[in-house]
Amino acid sequence: YEGAIHEQVTPAVLRAGGTVADVDLTVIHHGYVGRNTQGGVERATRNLALLEQMIAAGSDDPYVYYHIGATYKSMQRAPEARTALRRALAAGEEALGHEMADLAHMKLAQLALADNELVGAVRHAEASLAANPDNLLSLHVLALALLFQGQVERAYPLFTRIRASAGERIED
Repeated sequence: YEGAIHEQVTPAVLRAGGTVADVDLTVIHHGYVGRNTQGGVERATRNLALLEQMIAAGSDDPYVYYHIGATYKSMQRAPEARTALRRALAAGEEALGHEMADLAHMKLAQLALADNELVGAVRHAEASLAANPDNLLSLHVLALALLFQGQVERAYPLFTRIRASAGERIED
């Protein structure tokens, strides 16, 4: 495993000539069991320090910038979160990864909606949904932003879709 936080094994496996595949296996992670081990502000502060050390050491990895942005967002430091998330996305989806690009756009959509930047909220929510049509949080942000813009005709089917998805999940 490598990386200061959210350690990954995939890069080392690929460098060694191995392959990575989906398997039918359950992994139990106990990192969140301890009350202080992985919780709240202490975790965010620790993660931010580790991530900033990586940047200070010369890393320009968009994955690191994504996690800096996500950490700043969790700490309610929106301007810094926006800057880091945009930097992660600027590297391109291929460099950042499909899933991380979806999440970065989702977080930027949330931040824009919170600041009543409805055009930005729509743009980022749509980018997130283009990457992952099942991202219900991005769908919700999009529906709200459209509703707040007075685009009820576009928002209503999205709320209907969200409700239907929630109903499906409840029944499962």
